[in-house]
Amino acid sequence: MGKLTDRLGALGHSAKPALGFGPASIAERSSAMLLVVEAPATGPVDRLRSATGVADVFVLSGLANPPMPPQPTLEAIGDGAWGITGAVAAPDDLDALKDAGCDLLLISGDDGPGAVLRDDGMARGYAISPGLSEERARAIEDLPFDFLVLEPDEESWPITLAGVMQLQSTVSLVSKHIILRVRQLPPEQDLALLRDMPISGLLVDLSAVAPETLAEARKTIDGLEPRKTKQAGEQTPALAVQPGMPTGGRADAGEEDWDDDYEDQHGRAATRH
Repeated sequence: MGKLTDRLGALGHSAKPALGFGPASIAERSSAMLLVVEAPATGPVDRLRSATGVADVFVLSGLANPPMPPQPTLEAIGDGAWGITGAVAAPDDLDALKDAGCDLLLISGDDGPGAVLRDDGMARGYAISPGLSEERARAIEDLPFDFLVLEPDEESWPITLAGVMQLQSTVSLVSKHIILRVRQLPPEQDLALLRDMPISGLLVDLSAVAPETLAEARKTIDGLEPRKTKQAGEQTPALAVQPGMPTGGRADAGEEDWDDDYEDQHGRAATRH
């Protein structure tokens, strides 16, 4: 499994303290949301370097054929998780990206070949918009997308009740992880609302956000409490409930402890969203 898949699966969970006779260790909790940055693959590398250690994932855009980021860009990212956005056609391109350390492909259109969905260890993302039809949502549910990127029709912060309802109407149709594309970073009170929808991460344009703003957003996100678990008897839209999955869309990312019995029966994949 890739870095992004691992981080999505660990959202809000606490790492179990090591066992032994030494000093008791404090369990570290992963962030309740991811911070994903998009940047031109051939742009200045200084901005990329400034975001390392702050961003969870880099999405590189503007690549032609072959869709391989230049070496200075990859060196600036270092050990950080990265991927590309756009259609990738040739199997050889996919092989080369995988060998170079690519962790994800964000598919932004339907014109690419279906072979881009092959199983090769790289996470697949797909761009969606509000107003997703139920028929389209069912197709997306059945395809091997690890996450979806949602871009709202309008963006304003603080978010209005109408804005919350518009986003929730789309989020509730699918059980996959959803990353929200934003033009500016939401304030803390709105981040808590997005977390509870649940939104699994934010995707921001690195060229539009100052390094200090990005660092402050990282600090705020890390300070968020895990998403509150649903109480017994709460209802979830039917499309968000998958066979073998608890109600509530994504399995509760706010639980502090892993449910080992559930994982043994269903596998970790069932807990992703």
